[in-house]
Order: sequence, then C-alpha cells, then structure tokens
Amino acid sequence: MATIALIVTGDMERLALAESLKRVFPEAEFLETQKVDSFTSAQASWPPPQRPGLLSNIEKFATALIAALDPGRRKPRPDLVVGIDDLELANLEKPEAVIGAFRCAATAELERRAAATGQRTFNKLCKNVREKCSFHLLVPMCEAYFFADPGALKAAGCKRPAKLIPSCDPEQFTVVDPKYSEVLSGDQQVPKWAIDLPTRLRHPKHYLDFLSGSYRETHQGHAALRAVDWDRVLTSRQHCRFLRSLFQDIEDALGIDQSRFPGDTHPLTSDWQNPDRLLRNL
Repeated sequence: MATIALIVTGDMERLALAESLKRVFPEAEFLETQKVDSFTSAQASWPPPQRPGLLSNIEKFATALIAALDPGRRKPRPDLVVGIDDLELANLEKPEAVIGAFRCAATAELERRAAATGQRTFNKLCKNVREKCSFHLLVPMCEAYFFADPGALKAAGCKRPAKLIPSCDPEQFTVVDPKYSEVLSGDQQVPKWAIDLPTRLRHPKHYLDFLSGSYRETHQGHAALRAVDWDRVLTSRQHCRFLRSLFQDIEDALGIDQSRFPGDTHPLTSDWQNPDRLLRNL
C-alpha cells in the first residue's frame, strides 16, 4: 500500500485531512500529518524578509517538505509527500506569486543540501523531489469547500442557510447575505466575524462563524472536514481547479483511475508533464 505524508498549516487539517482523504483514497496509507506555519497570511514573495539566524515560514515549509522524504530510521519513508497551504485572501489575486515564491524556496533548500552532499546523492534527492513531492493550494482556504456540500455545513453547526452568489465556485467564494453584510453601529458589541466589509464577504471562515454562532477549526471545522463529500464538492467540471489539481495529483501518484474527478485543473499546480518541473506538479 502506498504511503502519503501530509504537511499542512492549520489545526483542522492536521486533525482531520488525512482521515477525510482516506475516504476518497482507501488505496493509500496516510502517515502522521505534520503541521508547519503558513507563509500566505501576507503577500508571498521571494526572497522573504530576513531575520538573522532564523528561517522564514516559507523556508521552513520547503525544508519540511523535502526533509519528509527521509524522516529517519524509526519512521516509514513516504511514497508521496504533499504540502498544502491556504492561498488566503492576501494572495487571492496573485496565486502565481505564491507558487513562484515556493519554487524559489524549494530550489534554495536543494542548493543548500547540494553543498553538503555528493553529486550522486544530490541527483537522487532531486529525482525524488521531482517524483514524490507536491505543493498544493486550497483557495481561498479549506473552509470554502464546505459551502459546496450541505452535509459539511450541517456538521459545522450552521444554524442559518448560506447565501452566496448564484452557482458560486467555492474558490471564488463571495457572500450575498444582507444580515452578514450589515454595518454594525459603534455602540454594539462587534462579533469577531464583523471585519472590514469587502474582506468579510470573501472570508469563508468568518461566514461560518456567523452562520454557526461560534466556529473553531478544532471543533466545528474538524467535524465538517471529516464529513465533507469531496465528490459533491467537485461536481462542476469548471469549479475548484486548485482542489481538483490536488485530487488528480494523488490519483496519478497512486497509479489509479483518474476518471473520478474529471474537469479542469489549475495550470499553476498541475504541471505534471513538464520535464523541467521542480516538484511533481510545479
């Protein structure tokens, strides 16, 4: 059975993503999920701001992704390592900047290792990174996909119906809910979901907080991720291109039928046929 290691940036994904994906890919064994800090909460760029003696979050992520290929003698070596981060609203208009920055971070990590190892060992490492490591984005964040599955919203404890733009692609998440859009007066106690209005309407996590009355990743998010029906989320062939790239990448790595999730992938994260690619998918 093929083994898959996940590297994620959220507690919800750390707790439940492997179990959620296992329902889709029973052919695989998911190893312990590793959590690292996200590098997309602000606009991604390369090189990152430097702090003497400290690695940036993007450097830590790239280091963890490559290091996961060889976790040590006491842990099994994975056949596939998948790094996953949210695109976040800060990078929504320029996902290419995130992918470009991550490629640079992975290249820098490989160059660092090249200086400390022999050429044959380094060539083998590069081959393994190209064949066994992937990096994917959830857009704008994992919670957006729950809105394509009423069962996931129920599991998240939503007490009101969600109101999005008609036929909304979850990766273009936009709320059209008058109650959620109300501008609160200064003498009211402002709930945590009532952030700046333009950002509020694009923010799935805050809208879940509004719909449920209280949203926490480790509780309502955990339950929703365990319950979400990925087949339903990916019903539309034109929607969820970044997510479909992830699912088709795993299918390809496992060597299984890729007809389950037909439709459009995103070119930024599905460059599997490029002989000059750095990772499996970019």
